[in-house]
Amino acid sequence: MAVSERKDEVDELYRVASSVSIAAKATFIISLVCSAILLINFESVFRGVIEVIAVVSTITYVILANLHDMFFFYRAESERRKVLISNALGIDASSKETSLYYNNPEKQSVVRLGINSYESVFFTKKVVAKMLIPRSIGGLMTIALYIALLLSSSDLGIIILVTQTLFSGEILIGIIKLVFYYFKLNAVQGEFYGILIKCRASNQRGINALLLDAVIDYECLKSYCQIALSSKIFNKYNEKWSGEWKSLYRKIKKAANRP
Repeated sequence: MAVSERKDEVDELYRVASSVSIAAKATFIISLVCSAILLINFESVFRGVIEVIAVVSTITYVILANLHDMFFFYRAESERRKVLISNALGIDASSKETSLYYNNPEKQSVVRLGINSYESVFFTKKVVAKMLIPRSIGGLMTIALYIALLLSSSDLGIIILVTQTLFSGEILIGIIKLVFYYFKLNAVQGEFYGILIKCRASNQRGINALLLDAVIDYECLKSYCQIALSSKIFNKYNEKWSGEWKSLYRKIKKAANRP
């Protein structure tokens, strides 16, 4: 995915989805802080205010989190699929413009679709691998602190609050889902490698069927995990990874004897 003269209007939809996700996480933290304060036994006018803030922030979090999943992220993924199909079939299925997002000159539409999807899997896995490092370290530290809390505290209220927080979708489950996403991406990437480079099928019809199956696997995986990738990591390593992808694409051409 070359950066120079690259245009991707779909990325703006992902940015909006990311902003909604950040807002949801912020309200989650506010709700958590309020809940922690309410564990303290005190009576004042501020307790009533904090209770109201806790309720409002909790409701707001639920609304924003569901809006992100059901509308904003879905809209971005839908447009990305349309762009993928448009590029492969040479049609205008999306109102969003992209340029140099996919980089292969294949003429056969299903093969072009498969290679475009393979390219997306390749870069997505690279970004997710970089995201896993700090998330995993943070997750292990969080679990260690949680175990220490269980061993040292007898305050059931605090333990319940921390348990609810830790096992929410924002922390531990989010890390588990990211790990799951990485290993499934690795499996899908292996599918594409087997089809396009190891040549698992002996004829074009078989190749097309396997490619479509791999493309659908990848799209279903993205739809299930709904993980926003770090654009900062992508931009930082894009040049290096683009070189690796070009090398991989040369293997694809060589395997299929395409000029």
